[in-house]
Amino acid sequence: MRVLICINNNLKYDTRVKRHASAIARRGHLVHVAACPVPDETFALNEPGVTHSMTSYTPGEHPINGKILNFARKYGLEKIFLESFPILASQAYYYEPEIERYTALLNRYVSGGRWKDITSRCSEEMTLTQAMSYPLCFFERSVQYAADVLEYPADVVLCNDVDTLLAGVVHKMTYHSRLIYDFHDLAADLSENVFPQMYSNVLALFEKKMILYADIVMSVSKSAIMWSRQHYGFLAPAVYMPNCSAYAMDKVSACVKERRDESIRIYYHGMCDPSRGLAELLAAVKVSKRFRLVLRCLPSEYLEELKEMASSMGMEEQVTFLDPVPSEQILYAARRDGDIGFAFCQTGQCLNWRFALQNKFIEYTKAGLAVITSDTAEQGSIIRDYQFGWVLEENSVQGIERVFDRIWKERNSLPELSEKAWECADKLFHWDTYEAALNDLIENGPKARGHYMECAVDEKLLESWEQEDIQLLEMPELKN
Repeated sequence: MRVLICINNNLKYDTRVKRHASAIARRGHLVHVAACPVPDETFALNEPGVTHSMTSYTPGEHPINGKILNFARKYGLEKIFLESFPILASQAYYYEPEIERYTALLNRYVSGGRWKDITSRCSEEMTLTQAMSYPLCFFERSVQYAADVLEYPADVVLCNDVDTLLAGVVHKMTYHSRLIYDFHDLAADLSENVFPQMYSNVLALFEKKMILYADIVMSVSKSAIMWSRQHYGFLAPAVYMPNCSAYAMDKVSACVKERRDESIRIYYHGMCDPSRGLAELLAAVKVSKRFRLVLRCLPSEYLEELKEMASSMGMEEQVTFLDPVPSEQILYAARRDGDIGFAFCQTGQCLNWRFALQNKFIEYTKAGLAVITSDTAEQGSIIRDYQFGWVLEENSVQGIERVFDRIWKERNSLPELSEKAWECADKLFHWDTYEAALNDLIENGPKARGHYMECAVDEKLLESWEQEDIQLLEMPELKN
């Protein structure tokens, strides 16, 4: 079969799509990845059976709304575009009074109960003119990308995130391809103070309408799938596909831990920014002298701030900063250098944090580490079910200190917790299981029923939202 994978990066840091492309190609299918030169033009996958192309975004000259709507009109999508971003109807979309009028209309479209989670988020502050540039760029980029990928006929198109959803829909219309939509994040509520509210509103409305074209919907989090099913009302089969690494755990279990004393090592790897709870962790370790902190972070300005913070607190003996390792060494390094993994999530900030099933949580589990986690819908329930760690009652220094007190009292159980972590990983995060499921979905589509989630929704609530939307979408008179 011919499989087209749509993605808005070059796979350099996207291990999920890289893993999926490789798995499909190894099955003997012809895979083409329509990539984008982000962060650079180097395609980060060398796999037999996988070809690629690079699609670059080129901003057009104003006015661009006509080009966007002409493309939408060609595929019968003009109504969806206008109901998602109504200012596209204006020939003076760059004129501030027009932006104000159409923003009021957009706000009306998202004023119903369906969108409470989105409209109440903490958004990035900016002027309406600045905010309008975000969705305008999104539509222009989506149209350009969709036009480019139509050069590649395929039997199945696998779209990753809302940036490529338009491309998947028009590809399906053109080639009758099966459309699998894999959303890694809920784009409309990505993170606190990321994106202006206008852009979040547009993304929510657009994704809600376009997801209905998907034959299969897939995501990394069961909770995110359930939220989307309830709020978007899609009927396609839903598949849970966590970000499981393909590295064998038997090699990790043979790893010998390297330690210099009997202190308990709290281990963190990954992105380094204020939302990861590292400053709180640092302060808690400072108080709890029986613990040490091992940080293996990607370079960032905030990492340098943490180093300065640790130095100013006199914590050179308690904190170790290590360089990142290649992805194939992540599990081994975690096992060797840590005793307990730290997976902090700002659950009150946004939907993505609330529903998070972090890569690092899965990696700690597969490395056989006990885990400290925030109380997310996914990670908190896994820790409670499999009993290999601790759930923070609150995301604070005091909350971490209370967990440290429990850990010290239960420190002799760490070897047992390690075994429980591996048991959990074998049941929930075994890549071979998901690789087989992915190829079954590629080959058999909706007939591959053994992999689908049960997605019960509140049908009465959904129907009330649908009726509310019909009323809100009745176009009011717009005064000149």
